[in-house]
Amino acid sequence: MNRDNKKISYPCQWEFTVIGLAEEAIRNAIAELFPAETPEVIPSNQSKTGKYVSFSFSTTVTSEEERNTAFTQLQQHAAIRMVL
Repeated sequence: MNRDNKKISYPCQWEFTVIGLAEEAIRNAIAELFPAETPEVIPSNQSKTGKYVSFSFSTTVTSEEERNTAFTQLQQHAAIRMVL
């Protein structure tokens, strides 16, 4: 199988989608983890039962390491259940 390897040019805007239980807690987590930028947080979806909510936001990353660190910090935050 032939796969095209897309190279990411840094710095760039990277969009994350986060899923959690409470809107305010998710917004606070993003503000806490990205204080220098305060990215615009955009509501994405809500689960059928309304238990989970998701939000998207973009931030500038300057390297793959920085992007991966941001992903890990989001994953480890108590307010966030999943990161895409």
